[in-house]
Amino acid sequence: MEVTLPARHVSISVSVEGMGGVGEARRCAMKLAEALQFSEPDIGRVALVVTEAATNIVQHAGRGEILLRPIMLEGPASVEVLALDQGPGIANVAQALQDGFSTGGSPGLGLGGIARRSTYFEISSGPGKGTALMSRIGPVASKRPSDPGLEWGVVCVPKRGEEACGDAWAVTAGHDRNTVLLVDGLGHGLLAFDAAQQVLRGVATTIRRSRP
Repeated sequence: MEVTLPARHVSISVSVEGMGGVGEARRCAMKLAEALQFSEPDIGRVALVVTEAATNIVQHAGRGEILLRPIMLEGPASVEVLALDQGPGIANVAQALQDGFSTGGSPGLGLGGIARRSTYFEISSGPGKGTALMSRIGPVASKRPSDPGLEWGVVCVPKRGEEACGDAWAVTAGHDRNTVLLVDGLGHGLLAFDAAQQVLRGVATTIRRSRP
């Protein structure tokens, strides 16, 4: 499976409905890590996290989705893994995060193992609410600072069957104000993608010029 770096605001979506989906998600994540020039140990961490997260989807929810995105901020690049399902959820998240808590058939990491291999980790789940798990894997230097300031989360994926996404977004944090931009290019595909990119570039230039 050929994977090139997507635009920084676009996520790669992998449908997970069986063990074939687990393998596809793992291969896609490893290719993305390779494109970001990760070291072999860090590529291995990415593979383990995605395999465990995708296997959990198959076992507990039957189907779900893995979203992969490169995070390229000021520090070293990271791979962001977002695992989503609408399964029965986790009744006791704190217990599930304890060492040694792993259901049969998974790689054996458990949620605690995923958290330890992540430079940043969050999970939201509850009975009947499904599960949303987010892991960022990268060099230790990419760990989130103790005072992160403004935080945001966005999912932006191409239309099924398309490689380019006509939607776009950008967030710029400032000392006294934050700028949030959402762009919806008309239609879909490359033309809409190019239009959205022009808007991003234009707004970024305006923001830079307006700064003191």
